[in-house]
Amino acid sequence: MINIIKLDEGERSKLMNYCRARDVHTGGIFDCRGTESLGAINVWSRPWLDDEACRRSECLGTITFLRDRVEIDSELIPLLAGLLIPLAATLSPEPTGVAV
Repeated sequence: MINIIKLDEGERSKLMNYCRARDVHTGGIFDCRGTESLGAINVWSRPWLDDEACRRSECLGTITFLRDRVEIDSELIPLLAGLLIPLAATLSPEPTGVAV
């Protein structure tokens, strides 16, 4: 299933910055690729803090940034994106120590 949402440039940037600050290599669950104009955010089940955690982590889905829209795949991701978009609009890109 693919869900399509519209985000303006500022919202896209805030979402990408929020997820980059919570990278899977540093204790978060996001793996950002590309830019907010043409890129993707892979959402993982757990951080990749060591080799074992990396092997056990599963990709829950992907948020894809296309020029005219944002596509969200998998049934789990719309729920996650619904939480992230409002948070990304209000939070700084710096991690707050709160697990997402």
